[in-house]
Amino acid sequence: MAEKPEVLEAVLKDFGKEQRELQWAHAQRTLHGLQPPDTKMFPERTHFNELNQMAEEAKRRAEIARLRELHTLKGHVESVLKLKGIDVDTIQQAYTV
Repeated sequence: MAEKPEVLEAVLKDFGKEQRELQWAHAQRTLHGLQPPDTKMFPERTHFNELNQMAEEAKRRAEIARLRELHTLKGHVESVLKLKGIDVDTIQQAYTV
C-alpha cells in the first residue's frame, strides 16, 4: 500500500517531535539550574479539572508573552536577545526622555 507523498512528508516531518521537545525541555531545566520534573508532582487525588485549569492558565500566560513580544519594542528586543543567547543584564541600557 503506497501512501501519498504529502501524507508521508507530514509524518516524517513530525517524526520524533515529542522526543525532541522532551530533550529541549530537559536542556532548558538543566540550563536554568532547575531540578528534573518530579513524576509524583500531582497527587493521586488531583482531579482532571484542576490539571485542565492549570494547563489553560499556562496557555494564557504563553499567549500574553507572545503578544508582548509582538506589540512592544522591549518585548521584541528581549525575544531576539534570548534567541541569540545574549544576556540582557550585560547590555548597558540607555533610556531617553
